[in-house]
Amino acid sequence: FANGCNFIDGMNGLTAFFMLGSLLSCFFLTYIVNDYESGKLLILYGLALTGFISINYPWGKIFLGDSGSFLFALLIGIWVINFFGNNSTISSWNVVLMFFYPTIEVLYSFVRKLCQGKSPFKADREHLHLKIFDTLKIRDSNPKLANNLTTIYLSFFWLSPSLFLPLVYDSNVLLFVTLTMLTISYLTITIKIPATR
Repeated sequence: FANGCNFIDGMNGLTAFFMLGSLLSCFFLTYIVNDYESGKLLILYGLALTGFISINYPWGKIFLGDSGSFLFALLIGIWVINFFGNNSTISSWNVVLMFFYPTIEVLYSFVRKLCQGKSPFKADREHLHLKIFDTLKIRDSNPKLANNLTTIYLSFFWLSPSLFLPLVYDSNVLLFVTLTMLTISYLTITIKIPATR
């Protein structure tokens, strides 16, 4: 999860908007189990991310960078482990849905590179957000606009947890169907968009 958050940090707002969506999903779960004490920490994280987004998107005047991405992923990850450890009545498959986008980026990238005979530990430009960015930059010749539009184009993936979780959180079957739909959508879009060389 932390590595995936660092992967998607190249676009203005992408990691922060994703994390804010994840926090909304977490906050919803605290409401379901009446664990408002845990929710207080989420509000603090959310305020920090909102402040960051107000400076980062769309102007890009400040960036999370590796340290910020890993720090927020660590804080959210620890909160999730603690919350699900204390609330065993909620399916842990909800975590897979909440963390879907950065996790699929890492898994797909790892498998893709192995299949291509490349080292999975070397960077490339075949991540979905970079493919969209490169495509937009070529069409508009405006890197800053392409950077900001990439975050908007990928809103389906970073908004999905907070949109779908309230509908499927209490059904493993619906969680599985939602994850399958998101995986197929991700793979289809990623494969259809050509990588620039």
